[in-house]
Amino acid sequence: MQYRELPTTGVKVSEISFGAGTAAGLMIHCSPDEQRAAVERALDLGINAFDTSPIYGMGCSEVNLGNALRGSGDDAVVTTKVAVTPEHLLTGSVGQCIRRSVQASLQRLRRDSIDILLIHNGVHFSRSAPLIADPHAPYHPMQDLPHLTFDEILGEGGAWETIAALKREGLIRHFGLSGQDNDPNLMRALIASGVLDIVNQPLNLLNPTPVTGRRGEGFFTDIEENFVDYDHVCDFAAANGCAVSVISPVAAGVLTPAAQAGVLPPSVSEWKDRFPFEGHYGRELRRAAAFGPVAERAGISIADLAYRFTLSAPGVVTVLGGFSDLSQMEQAVASAEQGPLPADALAELDRVWRDGPVLVP
Repeated sequence: MQYRELPTTGVKVSEISFGAGTAAGLMIHCSPDEQRAAVERALDLGINAFDTSPIYGMGCSEVNLGNALRGSGDDAVVTTKVAVTPEHLLTGSVGQCIRRSVQASLQRLRRDSIDILLIHNGVHFSRSAPLIADPHAPYHPMQDLPHLTFDEILGEGGAWETIAALKREGLIRHFGLSGQDNDPNLMRALIASGVLDIVNQPLNLLNPTPVTGRRGEGFFTDIEENFVDYDHVCDFAAANGCAVSVISPVAAGVLTPAAQAGVLPPSVSEWKDRFPFEGHYGRELRRAAAFGPVAERAGISIADLAYRFTLSAPGVVTVLGGFSDLSQMEQAVASAEQGPLPADALAELDRVWRDGPVLVP
């Protein structure tokens, strides 16, 4: 296992991180013995970075990860998050939300401090919809998590005031952002401010725009809906000393040999939540299949291609795998140990993104 350093922090993290999220399911639905075995295997493989959130399993992931790390994983680099709710935005109590969330996470994780705290909300310059669309509808933490604006993060009474205080108190050490659909221009503004140590950034072969900026031609012409153009945000982060942690490196599993062979994810996984539209999973499988020939010519698996592509991107310090079982984790580590992709493989990927194939949903 190789390790990469977060700029200006001195913190070194393994190239592969252990994701304890809902879609993976291992740290939520498996038994305590299975969870401890998975964490111990991760440590044996050299993984020292673990990512969780209070949202995952409504606190279960943090509790289970804290229990599994106890003793053998005391030196692990643990990332957790805070979700700013509509209620806290409406009442002007963002700071209170963050402080209470951190205190609860520390208890669940059984730790004295949080190594990296991320804001789980996405970021946009403005909100196009009301904070609470229907006050009588059931509340879904992820679906209903509002975007935050620049002022709500860095303005007076914004998140950063409390984050800075928590850092001074030693309750958190480093700070960053997560989120699946961040506005790249606002991300640049926040990165340029100098307050972010790291960002969780979606990046995979199906959406390479954080590093290639390609859009609207060839491979992308049939996926206008629900597609985010991240417009070189990884390059900007690298140029401004902000680390990147890649999320969704295998696109919720479709960029794996098992998925391409028709094998569905393990039962503990909540993978269906990642493909909410009719025919969505099948379409993404077909899009992923376009990279099979590239992997074959390179003599590697499609998962190797996916992980090694992300490790070749500027600014990337670690790639976050959402593991449902030990074999997925071992695959990710084996892929990373092969190193970044050579220039000829990257050039072939660029041709696929530029010229097609154009796939019909």
